[in-house]
Amino acid sequence: MVRHVLRNALIPLATLLGLYLPTLFSGALVVESMVNYPGMGLLFWNTAQGSDFPVLLVVTLVVGIATVLGSPLTDILYAVLDPRIRSVARVRPPSFPRGREVEPPVAAPRGFPLPVPEEAAAQPV
Repeated sequence: MVRHVLRNALIPLATLLGLYLPTLFSGALVVESMVNYPGMGLLFWNTAQGSDFPVLLVVTLVVGIATVLGSPLTDILYAVLDPRIRSVARVRPPSFPRGREVEPPVAAPRGFPLPVPEEAAAQPV
């Protein structure tokens, strides 16, 4: 039961983990400034009050990198937790058979005629 239930129950938690990564830094800002604990949140708060822009940019960059890395981390956790997601990534779409490339059909925008091939345009009617 643990094998089936736990894996399916962890999928929403994996989503929250990837999105929660940047929130950890903002939560650290509040907690560290309240209890005067020396950390990245207090550093950000003190430099914001002192207008130390290079340090503010570095802290913002670290939070941005955590945001960008949270999404692939979530995708990797999905593939580990749910084998159906791994199998979808390896399957080719059924509309494109192996060995030959098929061009997708051309759709003309509304109000515009489809382009006529040169061979068909050269033939008399």
